[in-house]
Amino acid sequence: MLVAVLAFGAATVSAQSPWFITGEVSGNLIKVDKDNQSSFAINPAVGYMFNDRWGIMLDGMYGDFGYKLDGESRQSASAWGVGLGGVYKLKINDLFYYAPTLRVGYVSGDSGYFVGSLEQNDVTVNGISAGLNFLRFELRPSCRWSLNFGFGGLSWANAKADADDAVAVNRFDFNLGSTTSVGFTYYF
Repeated sequence: MLVAVLAFGAATVSAQSPWFITGEVSGNLIKVDKDNQSSFAINPAVGYMFNDRWGIMLDGMYGDFGYKLDGESRQSASAWGVGLGGVYKLKINDLFYYAPTLRVGYVSGDSGYFVGSLEQNDVTVNGISAGLNFLRFELRPSCRWSLNFGFGGLSWANAKADADDAVAVNRFDFNLGSTTSVGFTYYF
């Protein structure tokens, strides 16, 4: 009877709910000729695992982006967004998982063009985005939490400024290591 109680207790302690929370911080610093580009983003999310491999997430995003142009001029932007994502987890061994994610969402932000400390132009931008982070991995030392690492992916965005003469901009990016992300996941 003691063995049965211990086995039940161990199974109860190791059992986890299908719900999880996750968060990632990503960024890059790129120098192209004389232009410096930098970005920083935070992505918190709550999710549900349908089984050991497939899950869905509702996530948020806040980002800050900057481009130093020639001389004293620079462009900066901040953005926030909400989205829906899916995750696939493939167990490599007891500690490592391959965990690509696919996300789609709405993004809104402000962009400004500066010469020195004087702002020359300030616009609000709204759009939609989609991304596939296909180089994402999890190190899971416990059944309850993991560390996440991302090294690249594909992204697409369509955005338009809130101005009468604004034109919608489509942007497609392929990123292989220039933007990295690190984060955590906690499984309830």
